[in-house]
Amino acid sequence: MDDLRRHLLKRLIRTMPTQTLKTTLRLWDRLSVEQQESLDFTKPKYVLTERLLDLCEESGLGVKHITELEMVYVIDHPNQRQWHAYQLLEAADDALSVELSNFKEQFKAHLAELIRHVSIKIKKHTDEAVWIRIAWGDRSWRPNHLKPTYVVHHLQTPYVFITNSTSKTMPLLSQALVLATRYSSMKDAGLSGRNLTAIRGLLMKQFQQVFPSKHLQTLQGDNQTKPNPQMECEQDEQSEKRLQAACEAFGGGTLPELQKVTYTLETKFKDKTNQIMTEREQPFRCTVTFKSSNILESLRHSASTGITSTPLSPLLSSISQKGRNVFLITDKGKTEDQIGKKRGLRNLADDVFLKDTIEAAAWCQLQTFTDLVSLPMVIGMEGAEQQALLAELKSVDRSCPEESPNRIEPFQFSFNSKKDYEMFCVEMFDRRKLKVFASWE
Repeated sequence: MDDLRRHLLKRLIRTMPTQTLKTTLRLWDRLSVEQQESLDFTKPKYVLTERLLDLCEESGLGVKHITELEMVYVIDHPNQRQWHAYQLLEAADDALSVELSNFKEQFKAHLAELIRHVSIKIKKHTDEAVWIRIAWGDRSWRPNHLKPTYVVHHLQTPYVFITNSTSKTMPLLSQALVLATRYSSMKDAGLSGRNLTAIRGLLMKQFQQVFPSKHLQTLQGDNQTKPNPQMECEQDEQSEKRLQAACEAFGGGTLPELQKVTYTLETKFKDKTNQIMTEREQPFRCTVTFKSSNILESLRHSASTGITSTPLSPLLSSISQKGRNVFLITDKGKTEDQIGKKRGLRNLADDVFLKDTIEAAAWCQLQTFTDLVSLPMVIGMEGAEQQALLAELKSVDRSCPEESPNRIEPFQFSFNSKKDYEMFCVEMFDRRKLKVFASWE
């Protein structure tokens, strides 16, 4: 435990500037004023680390408190990580009435049922955002505090922002969030970036929106300077029209500091003289990425000055109007959210058995059964183990599944009560139409 505490504190101090460390320790509020004043911030960081470890030892502070210090730093400096936005879908009638205490209880209970070893910390920030720190373990290992996942959610809104989640942990996290917030499902919103404030402001429309109008409005862009009164602009009306079109597309005033937009083109090869390439099943892909310190401001300036022709393409205006910065362009010319494979949600959808098994297991956690129910072993396994079991499952002869019980067993729900078994079958097979395995012993 002492080695882990030392490693956590050493890594955390190494990432923080000295002045930031001083402020963070004050916000942490675990050391007395005298202890904080005893720290010499002009010393090298390895000396500071040893001194802090001594103070933690004096105050009886352990790994739990060091993770609190890390959480204080991340909340105060969120732009050090890559954030991904998700949208909750199909809210229940009581979704808008979920309170913080209820959310905490439900989220921790659902996640603890899905994975054996997990450490969860939940804190409400001053801007009403709920911050969640999750250290993941598995069936054999304790939670890994060196690679935590952070989640930011504003209650009564359908948006969630996640950083440092893997394809293994994302299905479990999404299930716990969906159940705790009273929604039916969650999808990738096609928006990501290092500036959490920017992607949150863009998705939640926290910027000045300019609505289309036939009459010219008095608008001011951030980069516009006051005209020289001794100079006369011959095309002043055209400039105002371009500015209005630009503000209608991207917004007025100060815009969210989005730093990157990615477009991926997928198209089929079409050439009657080349049948081999035309019959190719996989489409050709091309990715174009735009980067800037503030790409929305850059695009608005380009449109208002005439560098970009108007009316603007929906490929550009959709950034602020739909709150996305990752797009997929198909042969039909339609743009869609690119549901990132790296986030694991598309892979989860492809593995129907795994997706349905996790959904059924989450439902079981909410029920009160009359007797013992054993959940499938595959839920708590590693990603590689899950994929190997899925490959074996898909090789089973569907007409005679009883001939391969060992391959089905990791996906099987086992019931000791016939009544519980029948209730499960009605819900999963008749109502939800899920593909799961169940047995009654």
